[in-house]
Amino acid sequence: LLQHVLKTAKSGKPDSVCAAVEQFGNDVLGKSKTWLKVAAGTKAEVLVSAAKHAPPGGSMLEIGTYCGHSAVRLAAARPGTRIATLEVDPVHVVIARSVVAFAGLSSSIDVWTGHSRDLLRRLADKYGRGDSGDGGF
Repeated sequence: LLQHVLKTAKSGKPDSVCAAVEQFGNDVLGKSKTWLKVAAGTKAEVLVSAAKHAPPGGSMLEIGTYCGHSAVRLAAARPGTRIATLEVDPVHVVIARSVVAFAGLSSSIDVWTGHSRDLLRRLADKYGRGDSGDGGF
């Protein structure tokens, strides 16, 4: 997936990065009758609409980063919003951080490694909030 994104997407262009992730799911994995667990198509439209209607600035929490696709969508849809996204699988964390960086959104998205039960308290300490922010996914 990461190799496909780096090869086919445009650096610093979140929409191009998301399109490359989705293309990988359709064109590469689709042939093997497997699927990519990302919010694409209609689900992406709902996610983007929700993000655009969130209060300006603020923060959002995503639990389950996978490859960073949804975090990139959220950050691109709502510039100035801080996205904290959690992933338990360290391999997925490396891929997600790379996807986020390639999209040019490292300054807006923090990818955390670990289980939500262990990280939620640390998030409150880091961001100075006792809740999950202004939105969650």
